[in-house]
Amino acid sequence: MPPKNPFTQPIGVVPAPAPTRSSKRILIISLIALAIIPVFCGGIAGVGYLAMKRIAQPSLQVNLPPRKDAFNQDAAEFNRSLERRVGSASDQQKQRVDRGLQRFIDNHIELLTQDDAVLPSAEFSPSSFIEAVATSEEGNGQINIAHRLTLADWIRTDAPQPDSLESQTHVLDVRLEADGKLAVVDLISYSDWNQAKSVQWFLVYEEQQWKFYDWQRLEYGRRISDEYASFIVGDTPQDQGYDKALVELARANTMWSDGQRDEAIELLRKTEGAIMLPSDRPVFRIRAAYTWMQFEKSTRRRGCSSPWKLQTRDGESGQHSRSAIGTCRTMMAHCAPPSGQLSKRRTIPTLNGFYPKHSVNSNATTKPPNRLSERFAFAPMTPPF
Repeated sequence: MPPKNPFTQPIGVVPAPAPTRSSKRILIISLIALAIIPVFCGGIAGVGYLAMKRIAQPSLQVNLPPRKDAFNQDAAEFNRSLERRVGSASDQQKQRVDRGLQRFIDNHIELLTQDDAVLPSAEFSPSSFIEAVATSEEGNGQINIAHRLTLADWIRTDAPQPDSLESQTHVLDVRLEADGKLAVVDLISYSDWNQAKSVQWFLVYEEQQWKFYDWQRLEYGRRISDEYASFIVGDTPQDQGYDKALVELARANTMWSDGQRDEAIELLRKTEGAIMLPSDRPVFRIRAAYTWMQFEKSTRRRGCSSPWKLQTRDGESGQHSRSAIGTCRTMMAHCAPPSGQLSKRRTIPTLNGFYPKHSVNSNATTKPPNRLSERFAFAPMTPPF
């Protein structure tokens, strides 16, 4: 009998085994697990988000006042303080201020008149400072949780420092807000060498003590929180332009002191056209003007010809600088840059010469320079009028 061809034979259908109780149980468990996994992952993500938000935006012990047209309000209050400063106003003021607050003010006036003074970390409020940066008008409402986390990392390792004070510093007024938990201190500071500085401190009472959370020199037209806010939301490379330009001013000042006059003037003229954030430009113009004045002062001391003759090579740049000088002279007490020499607190750390911008969308770990201690530590000395 010939063998059967397997390709012509009908294929028998093997019936599927009937589901058992155990297989049904496995199927149900698998479906439940598939349903739980997204919920579980979403829960972890939610917890992580809340944890990040709590770190970046901790609950404040004292709510800060809203900021709108902040500088004009600050300047108006400071001018009123000046007007009230007559007769025995300072003695009356001390009687109205709580002893603890008065002690804090007196101690920090003494601290900040010292060379290389550093504010203790316990006397600075990171949470209130971050909130001040986030609510600054310079941030344009663009500062988000990622920015807050980045800012918290910056100030954790290198907190900003208040401006140094001169040997003669007087409290003009102290204003209390928020049931006595917030204070604004108006000060005038000067010496026989430097002109008067118009200074405001913004203090908060938390953890049973007074702390700094913001400050400003009114001649610069913005608080330190405004400066951080504009830097955070600024576009690269404009956001780095101001810091680079200040280093160039310091270089020009050093070159002039070393007798390289032509090179110093050429560098300063070039630096005046540096690209930077619009919010940084007014402050830089004042500081550049003071560098020109420093050149002129040292030239007159040596009995040489004025540097303006060398500087006005194309006419336009010379007129620009003389205009800035005239502006400063009419501003009088509201133009003096901080005193100090290059690397007063420490040398400027560099990465190819300058800090790159710290992006919250990258893995970069480099932070920006301390916006006061490294920007203003190398200011040229203020020439007397």
